[in-house]
Amino acid sequence: MSDIDYEIINDTELVALCRQRGFLEAHIGLGRELLISLLKGEIDDEDLPPDPVDIEREAMLQMQEEWPVIYEQLQCSDQDFACWACPPGRVIHCVVNNCDKEVRDKVKGLIE
Repeated sequence: MSDIDYEIINDTELVALCRQRGFLEAHIGLGRELLISLLKGEIDDEDLPPDPVDIEREAMLQMQEEWPVIYEQLQCSDQDFACWACPPGRVIHCVVNNCDKEVRDKVKGLIE
């Protein structure tokens, strides 16, 4: 294979070239230096950092599997609506699910 001047190739082309050569885990988030090192054989594809999208996807799947536990933690545990003692996610969940006028007025009064 002929020598290629990697400096004149843009990032998208570097990723495409990596994938064409069998490095299917290559993605644009790796940066030019890692992609060029991969193409030159200076590093192994097993040494590449994971794709951040895969990490977020795994977190979302885990949250879906554990939704009953998470949902239980979001439910309001205080009948006096002491929202300042709750984490923000619980407050939002509480207001959305208990959006009658009485609850909204109590929450609005706490915020003002």
